[in-house]
Amino acid sequence: MDSYLPCFTYRENNSISVAGTTKQHIMSNDLEEDITYYGFAYLSLGDTIPFTHDNITSGHTFPWQESWNEIQISYNLCSLGFYKQSLASLRAALELGLLSAFYVLQRNELGQFRDWLRSRENTPFFNSIWKRISLYENVVYFESSYDLKTRILKLGYLHNYVHTKGLVYSNFSHSGTDELKINPGTQQFNSDYFNVWFFAFKEIIEVVSILHLVVNPISVYRCNYWRKFGLDKPWVGGLEEHEIERLNNIVGDDIFKKIEVLKDFDTNTKELINWIESHPDLSDEELESQIIDCEKSQIEHLGLNIWLESYLSREKLYISEDELKLFHQRKNELTQWANINGFILPFHLRNK
Repeated sequence: MDSYLPCFTYRENNSISVAGTTKQHIMSNDLEEDITYYGFAYLSLGDTIPFTHDNITSGHTFPWQESWNEIQISYNLCSLGFYKQSLASLRAALELGLLSAFYVLQRNELGQFRDWLRSRENTPFFNSIWKRISLYENVVYFESSYDLKTRILKLGYLHNYVHTKGLVYSNFSHSGTDELKINPGTQQFNSDYFNVWFFAFKEIIEVVSILHLVVNPISVYRCNYWRKFGLDKPWVGGLEEHEIERLNNIVGDDIFKKIEVLKDFDTNTKELINWIESHPDLSDEELESQIIDCEKSQIEHLGLNIWLESYLSREKLYISEDELKLFHQRKNELTQWANINGFILPFHLRNK
């Protein structure tokens, strides 16, 4: 036995062993794709949060970012055999995900958010958050045909892991029932406990996704933003087609259709859609010009050698022969431009 800190029975080596068993369980039950799919869906929620002139430097995406951190940490704790702690972390992810939607709605009341961000105000409880959210017309309309609040409240059992509501919600391994198993006093893989985590992981991502889409339904508007804006896509909360499709699959067709109705109901969303559609599509030449200008800016800052390393790493993203031909043509032209202008070294070395 490892003599390091002999008083402890929860040891790093045991977690390494449990992590290996967890990985085997995930692979043998084909769960890797599901976990990855849900994870990418949650990542997309960050893009549904709009930036405005007032909030661009406010840190208003922090609740969602911290929620995403908790999602990832919960998985790591679960894979290492710390099931109770992983579920407590999921509880934090849920609260922060709801708080994120709440502060998106308070877009004109940044004072309250800034006080919370600076740790001057306590995090509001769910009832307080929902009381404000439920007054928003999109939520009222959506709740008239779908009871999201009750679904969220059903996740309240996660609170029991935070405060250790007896043996079932303790560090004792259990089978999801009141039947207590022998506690080995250290990390040990438990498929039943893993399933408890996996269900909560998916459910939290689904309910938080639903709420964010209801709050900002421009996120379900399907648009080729690249063709409209190129690299200058506006930060209004719009998503790419594949992100919308993924969230559609996550929340289900019936719920998604109810959300889609909101984009024709919400005044702000209708105005945004009209504004987006008023922009003519960019030509291939205009799009290429944007790309060239962006690459030149990077070369000026990074220097040719570092830029080339970064640029060539993107080659695998291009599949068709035409795309690859343009990719290398662009590289050759920009390399020549950098040599002519003396942008070989990074900016800070050129200007010593």
